[in-house]
Amino acid sequence: MTDADSISILVETATMPNTHRKRRMTATTTKNDGFLSQRDFQRYMKDYEKNVAIADRFTNCVSRSLMASGREKGEKGEFIVKGILQDLGYEVRYLGGSDSCDLMVKIDGSWKAMEVKTAQYNSQKQYQFSNIKPDLFDMIAFVFVGENGTTVKIGAKGGRNFIRKFASLVSRVDCQEYYYNISLNRYRGHAGLYSTERMLEVNNGKEGAMNMQKLSKDL
Repeated sequence: MTDADSISILVETATMPNTHRKRRMTATTTKNDGFLSQRDFQRYMKDYEKNVAIADRFTNCVSRSLMASGREKGEKGEFIVKGILQDLGYEVRYLGGSDSCDLMVKIDGSWKAMEVKTAQYNSQKQYQFSNIKPDLFDMIAFVFVGENGTTVKIGAKGGRNFIRKFASLVSRVDCQEYYYNISLNRYRGHAGLYSTERMLEVNNGKEGAMNMQKLSKDL
């Protein structure tokens, strides 16, 4: 995939006349800065649609965007990560809520549990990721649904350490359940993301492949 293949996911283009839309798409068909392209998003969503009931499907191009709320947004995030990893050559199993994690990824011959969390850029200019249980997975993926595009960061041992050190621990007294919540800034960063506590951006290009190789050594 070249930089010219990448188009930011912009809902507003759906309402433009065809001629204006073509001009806008041409103008935005530039270096993608790691954002998920519209072409790849549509391809990953075909896989998503095979795994949901007809009643759960969206009915138009706007509602199919990642700005949806609730369960659909989380599930779509899982299929984005699944699709990126498959594009990079990894074998991935989608668990569909049937287990304590979302995906199983085969890395260097071993299956690793991966949790996927999706957050939309909010009015506090942050991305809020919730209900994280680092004892239940080997790797964690954050899907950032931003105003100008969607990106993914993945962490292994360093990601779990980051959550334990810097996230807020929340307890539910009614069921004695513990989990973590954490916010990342508008640049998808955090003061705690450095050294061994790290999460790396992963796309389906060369940068993503190199970062996955680095993460494979941190399991």
